[in-house]
Amino acid sequence: MEDKGQEDNYLKNDYYQSLLERYEDMLENQQSGFFEEEEYEDLLDYFESRHEIEKALEACHYAIEQYAFNAFFLVRKAQYLLESNNYSQAFQMLDKAEILDPNEIEIYLIRAELLTDTEQYESALTHLNNALAMTSDTEEQVMIYGSMSDVYDALEDFDNSLRCLKKALNIDPLHEESLYKIWFLVDLGGHHRESIQLHKSLIDQNPYNYLAWYNLGHAYFGLQQYKEAAEAFEYVTLINDDFEMAYRDWAESLSKQKLYKEAIEVLQQALDTFEPYEEWYFSLGQYFAKTGQESKARQYFRKALQLDPYYGEAYYNIGLSYRNELNPVAAQAAFKKAVNLNEHNYNYLMAYAAALTETGQLTQSIEYYETAVAINPSNEHAWKELALAYHKIGNDSMSLKVLTNSLEHCNKQADLLYTYAAFAGKAGHKTEAGKTLHKALNQDYLNHSMFFEIFPELKKDNYFKSIIAAYKPKS
Repeated sequence: MEDKGQEDNYLKNDYYQSLLERYEDMLENQQSGFFEEEEYEDLLDYFESRHEIEKALEACHYAIEQYAFNAFFLVRKAQYLLESNNYSQAFQMLDKAEILDPNEIEIYLIRAELLTDTEQYESALTHLNNALAMTSDTEEQVMIYGSMSDVYDALEDFDNSLRCLKKALNIDPLHEESLYKIWFLVDLGGHHRESIQLHKSLIDQNPYNYLAWYNLGHAYFGLQQYKEAAEAFEYVTLINDDFEMAYRDWAESLSKQKLYKEAIEVLQQALDTFEPYEEWYFSLGQYFAKTGQESKARQYFRKALQLDPYYGEAYYNIGLSYRNELNPVAAQAAFKKAVNLNEHNYNYLMAYAAALTETGQLTQSIEYYETAVAINPSNEHAWKELALAYHKIGNDSMSLKVLTNSLEHCNKQADLLYTYAAFAGKAGHKTEAGKTLHKALNQDYLNHSMFFEIFPELKKDNYFKSIIAAYKPKS
């Protein structure tokens, strides 16, 4: 389909205005009119540019009435019918077109798409293989391999899909559609090393193949070779300084190396050239935060929010920034906005609950910790914080109940076991506390001081002291 700029060009063109007026007059007066084949083609292009498929189908009807032996209009109508999910009629149009022009590759491509949409995958592949056998045209061969890749995608056979794209690139190393798609399949299947070999080969053939450099960067990134990835993405911008995505990925590769200053420079260069994206402002905010420039970081998070007021991660990171500056009141306000945008986000809930705790709003904090626990019951941190929140309001019996429930849902990590043992011991359940303390010490003796963090008075208890002493490494 054409873009909006192309549509505007149509409307500014006297030829198209005149053509449309003649066509609309014919429809309005319900009279048959005569149009050249090229004029019908231009009408179809115009309606496509406006995504007016019904009008395109109508124009096809009149074109076929006037040029019954022109397979082009039958094929075009089949494509529109496919887009309208009218598969039966689309098949009929292709059958008619094939009688008129059996060597038209587009017939095979559209039929394969129809067969794929109706889950007749083997038939689709058979048709494409037949098409491949009947053409020596390299452009057509590339199109066929691309369609084969789409069929394998539908089958979720991504390895064969990748194989088809490689064959297409062997024929045309600059084929954009294949180059755009192949890095996704590489990531999906983890074929990063294979991708490096392929794209280095393509670059050897044409050092200015910027999409090959871009895919090479992604392959290195997937292998966590961030220095090489950054270099590849930089080459992309040197070859094609209008390729926006490369700046984002270049900056991210630099940030992975903790080169935040350089990452900032790359994105600021991009912002000087292109229309801003909220993701770019957000990334800049993160990079400034990593360099300790919290005020500057918040400035860019707010810029992201100006473009997308529903960007919850931006509010969340503003909250983190204020928390880093030990400003819990401002952090709480930001976290609250994040929670209001997504009340099921575990990280937002935990951060907001912690800010409420820090500002003394303990009853409210318990409410949000409980929600976090309900959303992610396998996360021991939420259970522990909820238990501690109850402890802070003096309800240790509820803390012990929370911790008892936590052991049913979480992997019994030492941190949680020490906390449970401490509350059980404080409540007088010494046998249960001792049993749990043994488990915690078995896992992590070195951090046994966690047992005394909440209730230091337990240090005086000989029963617990003797259990801990038994696990002390012998010198």
